[in-house]
Amino acid sequence: YYGQCILEDSRGMIWFGLDGNGLIYYDPKNQTAKFWRKTPATDSTLCGNFVYSLAEDAKGRIWAATLEGISVLDPTTFRFTNYNIATGLPTNRYMSIAVDKQNRIWTGTSLGLLLLNDEGQLIRQFHVEDGLNEDDFTDRPPYQLRDGRFVFATTRGFLLFPPEKYKASELNLPVMLSEIRVFNKHFPTASNVEELKELYLPPGNNFFAIDMLAMNYANPSQTWYAYKMEPYDKNWIVTQERTANYTAVPGGRYVFRYKATNDLNNWNVPEKTLIIRIGQHWYKSLWFWAIVFALLGAVGITAYRRRERLKQDYFSLEQKAQALSKEKALVQYENLTQQLNPHFLFNSLASLGSLIRFDQKTASEFLEALSKMYRYILQSRDRETVTLQEEKDFAEHFIKLQQTRFGEAFEVHFTIDPSALERKIVPVTLQNLLENALKHNTFDITEPLTVDIYTEQQYLVVRNNLQRRSVVETSNKQGLARLRSLYQYLSDYPMEILETPEYFLVRIPLL
Repeated sequence: YYGQCILEDSRGMIWFGLDGNGLIYYDPKNQTAKFWRKTPATDSTLCGNFVYSLAEDAKGRIWAATLEGISVLDPTTFRFTNYNIATGLPTNRYMSIAVDKQNRIWTGTSLGLLLLNDEGQLIRQFHVEDGLNEDDFTDRPPYQLRDGRFVFATTRGFLLFPPEKYKASELNLPVMLSEIRVFNKHFPTASNVEELKELYLPPGNNFFAIDMLAMNYANPSQTWYAYKMEPYDKNWIVTQERTANYTAVPGGRYVFRYKATNDLNNWNVPEKTLIIRIGQHWYKSLWFWAIVFALLGAVGITAYRRRERLKQDYFSLEQKAQALSKEKALVQYENLTQQLNPHFLFNSLASLGSLIRFDQKTASEFLEALSKMYRYILQSRDRETVTLQEEKDFAEHFIKLQQTRFGEAFEVHFTIDPSALERKIVPVTLQNLLENALKHNTFDITEPLTVDIYTEQQYLVVRNNLQRRSVVETSNKQGLARLRSLYQYLSDYPMEILETPEYFLVRIPLL
């Protein structure tokens, strides 16, 4: 084996550090030896096989510097404790190691000189800025002179220093406030800024800076500041800049905490606090906005209630208007019926007079159909709707009377779905539409007037061929308009009127 270092401990035991083959323990009295080597099966013991330096602490434990961390062996139990990056140290490569009289561990690495406590925790990391001649240490064991100074080998020579002169208390750099600035101008305070415990900034002075000053005469370049203004800052801000800048800070109460150290890895130092109160304009205060929102809420509720009341009034007026419009439509339709009936009666009586002289049997049938028609009109005059079956029967009497007058020149064809016969329709609708067809068209035996009456989905359709008269003497052109107006209030489906050069069609919604 290639030996790298050797150590005789306080009990006379010999320890050998090997270059790539682990650690050997030898008991000269009993002439026994023990060997440790890191393998995949034993990686919980020695942390690395390249053992470059060995040292014994005040508790008799053996510290081994390896390329994979630091291993600490308790000789009474032969159990290892390992320290490396996983336990919080900055590196895994350790080249040399020594223990001072305070039982602190000094170890040379490729990242500078580390100072650990006897639990393997980092106290301080030293660099060239702290006075080292080089951050990179070699794999040569350190040496302690008679006066207690340590000698460590680096890639640029030797490092000589007295370990006892370094005290952990040196981390506690005295820190104080040196100046307060608002909008980059000096802000006067009632007392010296160094003694300031509480600071009040008037409303609008929320762009400010706080200057800190730490006394580090030994190594000013290694002065680090940490500050945090609660609850504005969520985390500590660590920097070498000694000024804390804040912009657009809302009004309120804050606690500015600050401290300083010369070791970036150790913030276990005292801190100081400054209470900061920032005033706020009355129009930005919580009570002002509470009043504003309360007033807005009251106005909103009042406006909402007024709007709902207006909606109710509008709805009531709209219902009254619809009722009046419906009543008007009913009156107009009743007037239309009354206007059509005398004209129809005159023609019917004239036809009856002729039949009595020439065909008494037909005259009797004509008179019976006429009486049934007027009986239907009298019975349905107070009814808003009738069944389609009733209206069809009535229309057939009307058609029979007209065919007595016009013969084969007037043809009517029914194609009605039986399931629709129980649907509702406004009384005398078919008579008005048939009368309208007779009134506005010319027809004779060679060119008859043909009317088709059939159902189509939600509608009853009345369709006739178009042979329009040039002049209609008795038309007031309001019959269909009044009928449409009435259906508008009785159905969600509109009454439709369609005219083409070939035919005239009316679609009546079934109720």
